[in-house]
Amino acid sequence: MSSKILTIAMTRASGKVAYAFLFQLLSTAASQEHQRIRLRLHETEPFWKALEGLEMELKDSLFPNLDSIFISQNLQEVFSGADWCLFFGGFHQRRPMTHKDFILKNAKLIREQAMALNSVGSDMTQVLMIANPCNTNCLLLSHYAPRVSSKNIFGLSLLDQYRGIQFLAENQNVHWRAIQGLYAWGNHSATVFPDFENVSIEGRPLFLPKSEGSSQLEEMVQKVQARGAQIIRSRKHNSEGSAAKATLDGFVFLERKDENEKPMSMVVASNGEYGVRKGIWFSYPVIWRQGQLETLNEVTLSASAKEQIFKSEVEINWERQTLIDEGLLPRESQ
Repeated sequence: MSSKILTIAMTRASGKVAYAFLFQLLSTAASQEHQRIRLRLHETEPFWKALEGLEMELKDSLFPNLDSIFISQNLQEVFSGADWCLFFGGFHQRRPMTHKDFILKNAKLIREQAMALNSVGSDMTQVLMIANPCNTNCLLLSHYAPRVSSKNIFGLSLLDQYRGIQFLAENQNVHWRAIQGLYAWGNHSATVFPDFENVSIEGRPLFLPKSEGSSQLEEMVQKVQARGAQIIRSRKHNSEGSAAKATLDGFVFLERKDENEKPMSMVVASNGEYGVRKGIWFSYPVIWRQGQLETLNEVTLSASAKEQIFKSEVEINWERQTLIDEGLLPRESQ
């Protein structure tokens, strides 16, 4: 991260993922001598006392690079002057809630937050969306906060990449650091596609015997897609710790703009790359080149991979159409 004072606004700041993220962020920043951080934290009335407690904890931790903390229930106050706005606030999908109900409930929340951001934000404001449905939330935010450049609105899909790397490391009995070229494509949901076909291990292309390769790949893809639900069944909670770590790594990648960094999975506005519909938010491998974040265009996708990516795109388009049908996005966006 740069040497300037960085102002970070956060919604649902007392939530478990945001809570874990803050302590990881400030511990990382403390190791960087010149990085100073100002926090602007938002919470709603039911969780206000929890936010006050979090503020006390952060102050008691004596983080050397924590410049100041401002807390408020007013979204405009929190977003004002922020370099980065991190959206943690969202509703989880709980049974018997349908996927449509989940999309619509979160859409109304994001609309409110986006309109508040638009009143104080600018084309320099940067956004990282953590709250699900991540891709569609980015689309909504772009519509209701037009003052924020669509190039500066990102969504978190890095955790899907991390999960794929871990499963493959276990499958191949290697350390995860040996694995390169595995990225997450599509929707940050159960249709996300981790591409195992372009992977190298210690510089050598991944090879699985044809007689069993397809079934092994299929199984690993399904494991990544089901990992979040598996963790919920085991912990009775969402994957807050790993989500916070992926948020931190994604945030640092975006803020540093380091051209020496390896490509990373990120939800960004599609410009039609790989045949994906232009204008939706889609997880691609991205890389910094000459100060610009670009989609990695050198990936060769098999017919099977393209089919999986298309399935994920279909889900995103369905979510988008649902919002159009409910009047939350305009018809002309079709």
